[in-house]
Amino acid sequence: MRLIIGYYTPGDYEREANERLLKSLRELGLAHDVRCFVDRGSWLRNVASCPLLILQMDEEKPEADFLYCDVDRYFHRDPWPGLAGLQCDVAVHYFKGVELLSGVVYVPAGPRRRELMERWAEMNEKYPHRMDQRNLQTLLAQDKSFRVVRLPPEYCCIFDLQRRLTPDIDPICEQFQASRRYKATANRR
Repeated sequence: MRLIIGYYTPGDYEREANERLLKSLRELGLAHDVRCFVDRGSWLRNVASCPLLILQMDEEKPEADFLYCDVDRYFHRDPWPGLAGLQCDVAVHYFKGVELLSGVVYVPAGPRRRELMERWAEMNEKYPHRMDQRNLQTLLAQDKSFRVVRLPPEYCCIFDLQRRLTPDIDPICEQFQASRRYKATANRR
């Protein structure tokens, strides 16, 4: 089983989920489970919920491969053909080959998924003022036993940045950077 998963907090991100992500997933007929999570009080704490969602989904569907994505994405086409057969514990994109982006995270079913997500969640708790993607990047750099595959930019195309770097890119999914619009509002709560 393959499932695209995501979460949103009520309000602005809920609208993003409905207007972009869920609309595109339905149009493509892709299996998905996108959930509402309680606002944790700040934008940084909210984005650090990714491993918590994956742990919750792992409890419910341990046999499923998960493709996590932020809700401000629009899927242009089916992401699964490019992920088929990957031998990894996690697959992520590194922007310009250097910076891990956690807007799309592929975690296949397997014995290490839970361990990786628990450790990522612990890092997010230990370093709450650091971006969750930086915590994951640090964890993967420190523990080389996790098998990491680097996804091409087509899986994590930021609508303006990646298109400037690669004008002819044909994105699988495209991110519209809702955080640029909503981060300040989320932090004022």
